[in-house]
Amino acid sequence: MLTTAPTNRWELVGAIAATAENSDSGPFVVKENGERYCFARTAYGALGAAVGYTALVSTSDRELLSRLIPLVIAPGVGRDAALTSPGDLANPALGAPQVVAFAIDEYDADFALVDIVWRDAAQGDALVSAPTSLQWIEGDWKIVLNDRAQPPSPSIVIDDLEGHIPWSAN
Repeated sequence: MLTTAPTNRWELVGAIAATAENSDSGPFVVKENGERYCFARTAYGALGAAVGYTALVSTSDRELLSRLIPLVIAPGVGRDAALTSPGDLANPALGAPQVVAFAIDEYDADFALVDIVWRDAAQGDALVSAPTSLQWIEGDWKIVLNDRAQPPSPSIVIDDLEGHIPWSAN
């Protein structure tokens, strides 16, 4: 398991600090139009993909969301639902969430459960825990969504960062 945040280079994706292209954990492909993919098949790679997804859903750009769904969402009913209604993925209420910590709750070479904690200014700087399920498929980490195009585990407000690792770019 991980004990520290990645020591990668950082760049802003919207307002979220994410690992820069060709960092040790990926993404190894970043395109001008917002596509970020090809993460390492490691716990750090899964973490990078989960943070990238948080940045993705904080946008309200439906065209961008439509284009990125096949790249970042695992095949299945969740991806089908997202493709049918990409605007349902967007959560602009997040505004510009600032990632403050994470935990790798489960990890193997084919599945990861990454808990991203962000500070939500819209909720008085509350700490929000967002468990993100990822599956290694099609040569990359893909986000697993339920049949309503939502993460299987809901986000919740937490009181402290106990059990989480501070995000180095906060």
